[in-house]
Amino acid sequence: MDRKINIAVIDSFELFRTGFSMLIENAGYSVHSSFKNGQQFIKQLDMNNLPDFVFIEIEKPESLNLQTILLLKKTYPSIYILALAIDYVKETITQLTSCGANGFIQKDAEPGEIKSAINTVLKKGSYFPKIDKGRSRLS
Repeated sequence: MDRKINIAVIDSFELFRTGFSMLIENAGYSVHSSFKNGQQFIKQLDMNNLPDFVFIEIEKPESLNLQTILLLKKTYPSIYILALAIDYVKETITQLTSCGANGFIQKDAEPGEIKSAINTVLKKGSYFPKIDKGRSRLS
């Protein structure tokens, strides 16, 4: 039997972390950990028990979690990182790719997109879905 994929969730809102964690478990994955911000996650990270995926909010303060992505990809390149945000602009996607993120999911995506994103990253290495212009600020 294959080992369950372990996922860490980093988001400033407790309600979102709890709900997102439930969606992860309902999709058949395991919640590795849940933290309010990237700094807390890095402090508690055990190199003998790393998550397979990290879903990380890139809202405010955006730069701190972008720094977390950079640090994680430099130190633990095998961890897949997917950003979570309400809204995206082209510059944000450029920042994510330059930091080493494997993709993103909009917070208003359908729950099934979690599984799609994970499977796509495992097969192709990245997940940058086509963005519905009604839901984003891409031009």
